[in-house]
Amino acid sequence: MKQKSTDGSKKATTASTEKNTNSKSSSAKFQPLGSRIFVLPVELDEMSTGGIFIPETAREKPKRGKVEAAGKDAKLVKVGDEVLYERYAGNKLVLDHVEYLVLKEDELMGVYE
Repeated sequence: MKQKSTDGSKKATTASTEKNTNSKSSSAKFQPLGSRIFVLPVELDEMSTGGIFIPETAREKPKRGKVEAAGKDAKLVKVGDEVLYERYAGNKLVLDHVEYLVLKEDELMGVYE
């Protein structure tokens, strides 16, 4: 919508501009709900134990990761725990260019001590 200012010039105002001033930045902390947890997958080595380079397309998906956040109902793990999960478990979530895995606590296979 266009409005006339007191000096006679036209100003454009939109609802989206007003909404942008109240929006939070993408770097705002996310808190998982329920028993969901955010896991940062631990990347596997680029070299085999014999010294052979393994290209990214041939590497196995990580099955191990570090808990970065846990919902209030997550009772078996806490932030900082290193966990083992099934290869195709969870959903990817990208926050601030970092790829996390969102898992339900019952998708975990174990916790490293």
